[in-house]
Amino acid sequence: MIARPTTVAFADFWPNFAQRETMLHRAIHTLGIKIVEQASEATVLIHADFGSSHRSFTGRRIYFSGENVVPDPAACDFAITSAFFDHERHDRLPYWAFSLDDPVQLIRPSGFSPHAAMNAQSGFCSFIASNPRAPERNRFFRLLSRRRQVSSGGRAFNTMRAPVKNKSAFLATHRFTICFENTSSPGYTTEKLVDAFLAGTIPIYWGNAEVGLEFNRAAMLHAADFPSLDALADRVMELDDDEQARLRMLSEPCYKDNRLPDVVSLDRLCAALDRALALPLAARPLRPINQRLRSHCYRSPLHQSAVSLMCRCDALLWKLGVR
Repeated sequence: MIARPTTVAFADFWPNFAQRETMLHRAIHTLGIKIVEQASEATVLIHADFGSSHRSFTGRRIYFSGENVVPDPAACDFAITSAFFDHERHDRLPYWAFSLDDPVQLIRPSGFSPHAAMNAQSGFCSFIASNPRAPERNRFFRLLSRRRQVSSGGRAFNTMRAPVKNKSAFLATHRFTICFENTSSPGYTTEKLVDAFLAGTIPIYWGNAEVGLEFNRAAMLHAADFPSLDALADRVMELDDDEQARLRMLSEPCYKDNRLPDVVSLDRLCAALDRALALPLAARPLRPINQRLRSHCYRSPLHQSAVSLMCRCDALLWKLGVR
């Protein structure tokens, strides 16, 4: 049996990554591996794609991404992403699990009732987005806003004078929440859907077509179940006028069959890390990580840049009062 490395460091993660313990931290502790602050003291580096300091690390590199990316086995010794990617140097851990202190939070207890949550929902629909570069999300927000006032509390398309400070409290006061991902890829589900479930509101979802493998589609409005975004908006309006139908949806379990998905179990993640540490190192030199995130969702880099520019202009027009 190959002995496990004794020290692990993190690098190039998002700004608040170090502020809370994640499943990744718990798995490392479970395996008896020490986490150190400096990469120079580590035998293994777990890194994301918010920087390039990992490139100078000469030991074992494990790539983790919460973004919508296609892993490259030639760019790391092992990768952990949301993608359905069948390779010995990859394992899937969907990003939504990182927004929970513990994924069991979403398991409905026996006798669960949504009445208290419903009583607090004085608002119609909430929306929080900081990144305007999401054309489907922007289009649906405008489309639904023309039917009924949507409360937008993010930096993009804000209707609240300033971004809200407490996201969960804001979502909890609305009957629906727009939970559109930035881009759509099988397996890629973020905290947007989970935050809506935690707040006790009905998610209006677009993104991962395979979301039903882990979550209960009867507990959400999934854009893929409708012929158009207009039809989706029509259904939102129907539900908003039908309290009993909303009660039935909110009574549904969040997870499929109200069971914790195997893909987010701690034992599975520990086994994946064990496998990552036992594999021979990948051929050197390692290829640089593709820093152009979500590029596989577009026809070309030019197309991606054009969509980004269009979305930024859309957000600017909103600020200027164009509704």
